[in-house]
Amino acid sequence: MQTTDDHKPPHTWWTFFPFRGIDLTDKHPDLKRPLFGDATLVSVRHVHELVVALRLDDELAERQSNVEDLVASIQKIAAYDSIQTFLAVQRTGSIPNDDFDEIDEPLIVQAARKRAYEIAALLAVVSVLQARYRTAYGLADQIYHRSENLVMLDIKDGGYWVRQMGDTVRSAFSTEIDESMSRATIRGMIFRKPFHTLTEIIITRNSLLPKSFQRALQQALYRLADSIHSPVLSAQLLGAVTTLEILFTTNDGEKYDAIRQRLLALLGTSAEAQYSVVQVLQARHLYVHQGREVEDTQATYQAVILALNCLLQYARACSAFNDKEDFVTYLDFVYKAEQRSSVWSEGELKAFRRLLKHDRTPIKLPDGML
Repeated sequence: MQTTDDHKPPHTWWTFFPFRGIDLTDKHPDLKRPLFGDATLVSVRHVHELVVALRLDDELAERQSNVEDLVASIQKIAAYDSIQTFLAVQRTGSIPNDDFDEIDEPLIVQAARKRAYEIAALLAVVSVLQARYRTAYGLADQIYHRSENLVMLDIKDGGYWVRQMGDTVRSAFSTEIDESMSRATIRGMIFRKPFHTLTEIIITRNSLLPKSFQRALQQALYRLADSIHSPVLSAQLLGAVTTLEILFTTNDGEKYDAIRQRLLALLGTSAEAQYSVVQVLQARHLYVHQGREVEDTQATYQAVILALNCLLQYARACSAFNDKEDFVTYLDFVYKAEQRSSVWSEGELKAFRRLLKHDRTPIKLPDGML
């Protein structure tokens, strides 16, 4: 690998992360117009074109050999993770001449990886609802969780079992299929409703929302993406409920029932039964406080879909409020008022509905409502 000299000015580097779920159909890499502003998707088929364009200082014959070797190395990485696409992130900085494996990862690589995870989080949430098979795209190391090497010996009866580089395991939400699509199709997916608010925060970074909302939506998105890709049911449910905590709490000491009340105020009281809210929160309580592992796949599925719905409805509603605290205060009012609705007249119910500052209409998706 060519590296920058420590005494030279920083260079601009593209860092390529194996990405699963998309088989890019565009003919050229087009790094001059990155899909995500400072990052883009690049097909494995584009690798040769990119490597040939490198300004290598070698003699002609040696250069050709280096090109072939580098292309083969990159293709080997792609084959290892069974990917057709890389998520490429652009950053400016220096790479030390030492071997990467012998030192801490350079800051430029850390920055590129952080950005890759931000973009991958958005694509995970979008793809769960928009992709053909309703499974989540993601970085290869998010999707593939490899089992540890293991040796088992039966001393008494003379048996043994050895696992080296065990098979990968993945979440039921994570994809193992690469869908053919263009950058234009991907751009259309992330900028359409109900994802445009998240895209303005993560991709274009030109959101006009108050900072408290941007932070909440950003952190909730990251935790939800972690939950989606986790192959462990307990971690998946915990991540989904953490997403709800981020959205609906303003103080560390708030009781968990406040989360339930606020999400019902946001989604409507029918959501309690639809998403098994009480069971989801109880499963989280038993896991955190009693160490009881989550074994109910349906409860975990409901937790993830509940968190996903809350994230998107929250993003749709929050522009009508001054900040997160203002929104939470409003949700508390809505919940308490609705507890009295059974004794209201039809006129009073209509008057209350007119007071609502957010839309509870279910989010429309290609195959139905969320």
